[in-house]
Amino acid sequence: MIKISRRTTEKSQKAIISLQKAKTKNSTCNTPEVNAALKELFYGKCYICENRQITSFQIEHLRPHRGNVDLKYDWENLFLSCA
Repeated sequence: MIKISRRTTEKSQKAIISLQKAKTKNSTCNTPEVNAALKELFYGKCYICENRQITSFQIEHLRPHRGNVDLKYDWENLFLSCA
């Protein structure tokens, strides 16, 4: 598992805004802005296996979010992984 230090970038700021909008609409956190920011943050690698040649990505929540809307849309809780 790779260690990630979350930094503020233009893409991460757009992702956070996208997550706030998704939270108000109770929609998915899987948005183009979030995907782009996660790919940048994780250098295009799965956070578990570190594979760069991924054909299908998915967003994982490190801490389970069932019943907790704040965790579902928390930028700090989102990780990029292989499908």
